[in-house]
Amino acid sequence: MTKIYQESLISYDRLNEIINIPIERNGEIYINQINEIELRNLNFSYTGDGFIISNFNYIFRKGNIYGIKGTNGIGKSTLIKLMLGLYQDYEGEIFYNSLDIKKIKYV
Repeated sequence: MTKIYQESLISYDRLNEIINIPIERNGEIYINQINEIELRNLNFSYTGDGFIISNFNYIFRKGNIYGIKGTNGIGKSTLIKLMLGLYQDYEGEIFYNSLDIKKIKYV
């Protein structure tokens, strides 16, 4: 009886995790290819205490090779995740081909 209860509790907890997954913000515009990613005044903080990324501005263009370097915890992976739209709680703007990332529909 205890085993059935434990298995049921695990299933219940997992279903609650799935139900509470935040709804993705997803736009209406499809783009076929990305020629340029522009970051304007990008700020990001995990805790609200201090920014990991602060007032970052840059344009990444198709056909170029870029390197991002820095010490551990400086925000390299966070920057990539922001550019991919995986983190949505940021200040500033991210554009793909001059379109706000929030207006682009993910497939």
